[in-house]
Amino acid sequence: MFMPKETLDQACDVVLIVEDGELEAHKDILSKASPFFEKLLNSDMKEAKEGVVRLEMFTESVMRNTLKFIYTGGVQILKEDDARNLVVIADFLFLENLKTFAARALLKKTEMNISNCISTLR
Repeated sequence: MFMPKETLDQACDVVLIVEDGELEAHKDILSKASPFFEKLLNSDMKEAKEGVVRLEMFTESVMRNTLKFIYTGGVQILKEDDARNLVVIADFLFLENLKTFAARALLKKTEMNISNCISTLR
């Protein structure tokens, strides 16, 4: 379903606090995409009641790319570090499609060997 950006901005009902900023999003969309958000935002926890989720271990850039993937099903990955960071956040948020997408991009961006593959997936 397509909605104009202005409508999407007005309908935001959750704020994601990250290391270097804040991003607004929609509880329903996040909950449908991620088991992490589903459990957190559909509970009696503080985050669900206040509509604020702290994910300060991630940067605004990586969270913005994650949201872009959640909302559109794709994201442009330009650098190896971007791919690596997306694998990490996807693992944390249980976003298996993003994890696979980013891991494939990482494989294309670098010549993976066994040791750096294992360190990336940790």
